[in-house]
Amino acid sequence: MPAKYSLTLLASDQGDWTRCKMSTHMLARGLAEEFEALEGVDLVKVVDPRIDRMGVSVPECDVLLVHDYFPSISEEFGFNVDAMHKRVKCIALFLELGAVNADISFSYQRTVCKRTGYSVIIPAPYVRKYTRVVEKTPRTILLDHDYPLGGWPHGMDDFVLHGAGHCKKLYTVLEQFKTDFEFYQLERFPEARKWKPKWIKLVPQTNYPDYMIQTERMESFIATHPGSYNHTVVDMAARGTRIFSVYGHLSQALTDLLGVTVFGHTADYSRALRVYDQLPSYAPKLAACTPMDQVVRIMDREFSAFLRIGE
Repeated sequence: MPAKYSLTLLASDQGDWTRCKMSTHMLARGLAEEFEALEGVDLVKVVDPRIDRMGVSVPECDVLLVHDYFPSISEEFGFNVDAMHKRVKCIALFLELGAVNADISFSYQRTVCKRTGYSVIIPAPYVRKYTRVVEKTPRTILLDHDYPLGGWPHGMDDFVLHGAGHCKKLYTVLEQFKTDFEFYQLERFPEARKWKPKWIKLVPQTNYPDYMIQTERMESFIATHPGSYNHTVVDMAARGTRIFSVYGHLSQALTDLLGVTVFGHTADYSRALRVYDQLPSYAPKLAACTPMDQVVRIMDREFSAFLRIGE
């Protein structure tokens, strides 16, 4: 069967799930794996956008699909969109927010693509084969990794030397409950380990499948900092781990979709933990999320329509 169209995937695909350590890696691997399995699509190249910013190795193809956290491929990848259209019929982006200069914009929440005037919403993508719903261990609370107050890399020196991260105030609030709960925290920056309280058990950064296994029995999860997309929140909520956050750390769209408990201030966590056993149960949110095979089917439908395949 001849291919319906050829597709170049410009994404941080690591080529193997055991090499995926970030959500960008996970989503890129999911896209590559599902498009490879999709009949009628010729996946001609997979390149890393953090290396191939100039776009010089993008071959002639029907569709160029870019996945990353960048809002504009002309600004971040250094190539001219109009010139790229001489080699590529359709430029599509899969980002947290809408794309300013793509033919098709796939995004996680409602926004506007300036070229086409709309974006295709794909809420909370997840990898089905690594998402298991299992019984939770009571009174286990997992914190997301800490993050320098000045951001990365601008605040890294203060973070390493003085522990100046987003979690500093949170540790103070949670310490009074250290004998009532088991606290864990994902670790992104081992350099700042010396500033972590001893009553917090660290979960060192590992590959995506291992991380999913290590965290699947956590009963609650605390979002600790504003994130690009906070995909860990999706991983937890999909499996039935209750999500806590303070205002501003998560988008309103994600908060509403996953039923996140949002506090006005970090100090409000103490009130919630005092009545923890009276909190309503939290059911897995798989129905609100989109498995990667369905993500690719949605994209395939849009690409076929754009290229007018079958007409």
